Amino acid sequence: MIPPRTERFHTKKHFVFDDQSQNRDLNLYLAEPETFSEWFLQGVGKIQAPSIIAKEVFCGHLLESSDDADTIRYLRTAGHEPETNIYDVFWMIQNDREQQVLLQNDELGNVFYVQDQRAVLRTIRVIWSGFHWQLNAHSLDDPNLGWPKGQQVHYSSCE
Repeated sequence: MIPPRTERFHTKKHFVFDDQSQNRDLNLYLAEPETFSEWFLQGVGKIQAPSIIAKEVFCGHLLESSDDADTIRYLRTAGHEPETNIYDVFWMIQNDREQQVLLQNDELGNVFYVQDQRAVLRTIRVIWSGFHWQLNAHSLDDPNLGWPKGQQVHYSSCE
């Protein structure tokens, strides 16, 4: 359960990376810094509105290989909202030691669908390397991108 927050979440203040694309506080590394920086950190960065209620983010494992379009279509058909938000991703990384929700497998990872600062839906993949979290941001229409069986997908309820 993601707790409520009364203040806006400023991505640029919380996803701070050094010259080597690392955030030591989160034990996080940007595997492809250009895309995440362009889509979530440019200018004032992505700002997430406050949320006055707690939010539940669910997860499921892919039963077969899939691309983003098919995964999103499946979630919507099943009555789920595929979109989460950047704060959800941050909170889950920050609290994974206690919550243990994120898949920690160096071959499979965690997929989130998040709107960037221009309100374009993007894929964020968070994977455990054995030493730190790696974060990648991808375009949904990337023809070379697909997710293997077992990948964990995070989504919201349609309430």
